Amino acid sequence: MRSVSSAKALDVLGTAELRSGRPEPAVVALERAVAIRAGGAGTAPGDLAAIRFTLAKAIVAAHGPAARARKLAEEARDALAHSGDARGAGEVSTWLQAQH
Repeated sequence: MRSVSSAKALDVLGTAELRSGRPEPAVVALERAVAIRAGGAGTAPGDLAAIRFTLAKAIVAAHGPAARARKLAEEARDALAHSGDARGAGEVSTWLQAQH
């Protein structure tokens, strides 16, 4: 289960769990998606950034480690900015500011 399609399925599952108010299973699915995407060649930085940002939100919703969530969100923001996605980077920045 190490393919891009598996990572996409886990991302969709994690996002659905988070939107349904179940952050703990969202964290599990999104952690796996990040591990697959981060270890795979050819992963678009924006794709990995989006999963990291969703994982950060799930961690906060699950009352997990705030420092870890912040680090993931900062990595996502930086990757989005580097890839030229100013809108995405701005969204993450806004979320980060709201976490204080």
